[in-house]
Amino acid sequence: MGEKSHHSGALASAPDNLLATPRIGERLHEFGQREVRRILVKHYEIRYAISDSSIYILRIWHTKEYR
Repeated sequence: MGEKSHHSGALASAPDNLLATPRIGERLHEFGQREVRRILVKHYEIRYAISDSSIYILRIWHTKEYR
């Protein structure tokens, strides 16, 4: 399997992993009361919010991207 396929497979499975263990990511306290967390998947950062029984993917970007 090529590197690109490996990365896209890991990214594609990340939401399913979050459903199983939603609080696995690091909590980002700068968002105050909102429960916003981040996980790293290969060279990508995924930020997501937990609200009641829902998970919202807020943003996905490559870690080398200027932000």
